[in-house]
Amino acid sequence: MINMLILMGGLPKAGKTTVVDLIRPHVDVVVSPGYGVDAKSEELRRQQYLAAWRKGVSKVTTFCAKNNDRILLFDSTGSNIRQLTQWKIMCGCHNIDILYVMVHALKQQCVDRGSETSLVTSYVSRLQQCIPLFRKNLIVIKNIGSLEDLKEATKPLVRRLQEVGHQNHTF
Repeated sequence: MINMLILMGGLPKAGKTTVVDLIRPHVDVVVSPGYGVDAKSEELRRQQYLAAWRKGVSKVTTFCAKNNDRILLFDSTGSNIRQLTQWKIMCGCHNIDILYVMVHALKQQCVDRGSETSLVTSYVSRLQQCIPLFRKNLIVIKNIGSLEDLKEATKPLVRRLQEVGHQNHTF
């Protein structure tokens, strides 16, 4: 029995959700706390996101506490070192494989895709702190070209998930 927790990581607008869409057929459950937050006011949007984040954290924590032969993917920036550390410890205690998928894009590309410069800059150091935590369980996908380039860069991850899926018999 193999359980796997996949944590996405990367700058805002780096292409994480696009990668999630590409690998979704190989994953049992996807938790996307920021998806669907669309309030008009900044404060309401922040409140909606925090509520969605708490719900997503709860789902992942419950997953880590159970041994249910599944692959769960958490789609976020992967930059909350405290939460990531807790999940890594929980996964270790429950024999759950953990994989940190860093989607790399240049800061300027993220800004060009619609993210604010100050927001992108604020995530750089946070992500740099998270990467060493997962050095042995890290896959980096470079998103610096076209969608076809991204699909090609995602193939090693897809192959790994297919191997796990064959072991799991869940796909």
